[in-house]
Amino acid sequence: DGQIERELPALGSNLAVKATTTYHVTVTTGDVKNAGTDANVYLTLYGTKDDTGSLLLKNSSTFKDKFERGHSDVFA
Repeated sequence: DGQIERELPALGSNLAVKATTTYHVTVTTGDVKNAGTDANVYLTLYGTKDDTGSLLLKNSSTFKDKFERGHSDVFA
């Protein structure tokens, strides 16, 4: 997936292990003139106990050139 950052659960009898969940995020870019961007786009998911921190939406599974006008990009 090209990402450098990984979250690895700690293992051992004394350590609490965080459950992980995979979300599939769809970002739909508008279909008007000059919609779309080549900028870096980040996402933070917030829960009742924690948040993900800032996550770079790097690799779209639907389009190589992400965030283009009228496209729906999917990230996992």
